[in-house]
This record gives sequence, structure tokens and C-alpha cells, in this order.
Amino acid sequence: MATKPLAGLAGDEPGDIRQARVLPSPIQLRGLARRLTSIVALVAIDVGGLAGALYLALVLRELYYGERPILWGLPWNAEAEWLPFLALVTVLVFWRGGLYARREQRAGAVVSSPRSCSSP
Repeated sequence: MATKPLAGLAGDEPGDIRQARVLPSPIQLRGLARRLTSIVALVAIDVGGLAGALYLALVLRELYYGERPILWGLPWNAEAEWLPFLALVTVLVFWRGGLYARREQRAGAVVSSPRSCSSP
């Protein structure tokens, strides 16, 4: 029988290796749930900001070209075609940039390439 000291035992008492936990502890599950909630919230903020900015840009475009009255549903119909693709690209660029990492590890700005700031 293989024995080794278990992390939770006092002293150097050997314990049965089969006593180790197979499932994650409640503390680990709570941490994972917090991390996933944080990522989902950040993605929702990013996609919401993208949708709002894109809609505002399309409305301002209609104002610039003098199309009056503004048909408020028309810009949204144009945006609805592109939004899933743009949201995917935005999330992937932000993920690659480390903006969905833990707060201590997040970068300050999104850089399209990790080599763009390095010297030759």
C-alpha cells in the first residue's frame, strides 16, 4: 500500500493516499464560480459597450448625411447583422490581451500583437 503524508494531517503521520479528495473543495468551487462570474460580467460590459458605440456611430452617420427623420430601427437592423462577428472579435482580442485575467494580472491597454511594443 502506498502511503505519503497528507497535507491536512498534523505532524508527519503517514496516511493512505486514497484518502485524498477527488472532487474540488467548496472553497475551490466558490473561487471558480467567482472567476466565471467576473469573466461573464466583463464580457457583457464589453459587448454592451460595443453595441452602444456601434449604434451611436450609425445614428451619427445618418445625422451627418442629413437623413431626416431618423428611423431609429434602421441602424439597429444594420448593426444586428455585424454585431455577433464584432462581439466575437472583440472578446477574442481582449482575451488575448489578458483583459479577462485576474485583476492583478490585467494589462492596462489592449495591444494587437505581443511583439508590437518590443524593440528590434
